[in-house]
Amino acid sequence: MRKKRSPGFWRDEVWGRRKQLLRDPAFWVALLLGAATTLLAPLIPLGALNVEELANYALLYSALSFGAAIAGAGIALGVPGDKRIKRWSTLVPKGAKYSSFQNLLFTFAWSAMAQIGLVLVSFLAIAIGTGYKVVPHGITVMSAPAHYAAVFLSFWLWWYALLELTAVVRTFMQVAGAIAKENVMNVDREGDEVRDRKGGESEADPNVVKPSLLLLDD
Repeated sequence: MRKKRSPGFWRDEVWGRRKQLLRDPAFWVALLLGAATTLLAPLIPLGALNVEELANYALLYSALSFGAAIAGAGIALGVPGDKRIKRWSTLVPKGAKYSSFQNLLFTFAWSAMAQIGLVLVSFLAIAIGTGYKVVPHGITVMSAPAHYAAVFLSFWLWWYALLELTAVVRTFMQVAGAIAKENVMNVDREGDEVRDRKGGESEADPNVVKPSLLLLDD
């Protein structure tokens, strides 16, 4: 009898959300901003920076952002309370594969992974590019396509990590909104019924006051 495999982050959580991640506006906005930054770099002081200088800035930023993502996950686990977390973990939006609580934690985890990716790219840039300029004066896309490709990917990841950090901030507000809405509707501790503030039965569907995916609905 084959042993049932345990869920994996990359195989189950990330790969299972690949369509959502590719449809995420942050992915495409980061691509556009990365391309624009790469093309403008030779025209502004950014291009004259040494690679290791820019990498050090990226390391500082990613360290702070990683801490924010991890702290956000801790807050998401602690603030709602055990009963509410239990209810959210069993709530799967219609047509979705993951529960609302899985999606909530994935938002923080994916943001943290984006920051880790930026750290790895920064270390690689320091190891390979120390002593070089970000975009040396006089080189063009045609004369140094590999250099421009590396710069573009680095800037894309920088912008993507930044946008993922904004997703963490938005998620904080969505969690707060979901909790406030449940409190207004007076969801009971077990989540079995919903009452309005006057004590009567509410006509609202109980699912209305529960977070639907927060940021990553299927």
